Amino acid sequence: MEEFSDYSSEVIGFNSTFQAEKSQGTSSACVGTDPLPPNVESSSQTTEKVSVDTQTKTEQLIFAKTDEVKLANWLKRILPQVEEELLQGLTPNPESSNIGDTGDNDILNVTVGQQIAFLGDNCSQGHALWLSLYSSDAPVLVLTASGHHENWCRHLNQWMKIFVPRRESGKDSLIFTEVKQLSLNACIQEISRNPFNKDMFAGVTVSGDLYIWLFKNDVKNVDVLEIANQSIQETPNSLDWLDETHLVGCLDHGQIIIWKVGQKMISQESTFTVQSKQKPN
Repeated sequence: MEEFSDYSSEVIGFNSTFQAEKSQGTSSACVGTDPLPPNVESSSQTTEKVSVDTQTKTEQLIFAKTDEVKLANWLKRILPQVEEELLQGLTPNPESSNIGDTGDNDILNVTVGQQIAFLGDNCSQGHALWLSLYSSDAPVLVLTASGHHENWCRHLNQWMKIFVPRRESGKDSLIFTEVKQLSLNACIQEISRNPFNKDMFAGVTVSGDLYIWLFKNDVKNVDVLEIANQSIQETPNSLDWLDETHLVGCLDHGQIIIWKVGQKMISQESTFTVQSKQKPN
């Protein structure tokens, strides 16, 4: 068994280096001491747009400012003039009371420049349409005449005439000259120009013959080609074009026929009937 004595040895220590009166700078790991970047608002910056087509071309967006007060004053100043122009309409009407007290009204005067007479039996009605431009910004004219019909057509050897505009020598006016006659088996019931190809037009006779014509304007010759001719059971009351190759006809009792127009023939593509809704009693 060990024995312990009451003897205490000398205490050996070291002097402290801590100075209570001096403060030391400490930095935290969670707080950065670097200076903050300058605050720049992205919405106020001018963006630079680079063109996709040309890499070297740059475009800068410019935001124009409008003075709303000046704009409102300008609108108030021109508003009476705009209302006056709208009340007059496209063509001045001397009988209209909306023109106002403007003195002598400008009246649209229409004068007859040329009269074209058709020689035929009982030519009391007819059809006309404009084709493509021919010269001097004037279109080609198609005219046909017919008489009154009961149930069938007795007018044989009918004609459709084509006129082209020509400028008179030494004058500013144009005169339409006949260049072509198209022989028909009966009177024309309806004609329609193709708006997608203004050189093409269609016509249907009273007896039920459907024609497709094409106007040819060469340098030395003017001609009208008959693309197709087909007999149909019923004569349409009206014709119109859906596109360059589709012709639509409206018959009695709401029946609609669509024809496909080829280079040398016409084929019936579809037929349907439009049902009318009856009003309730």
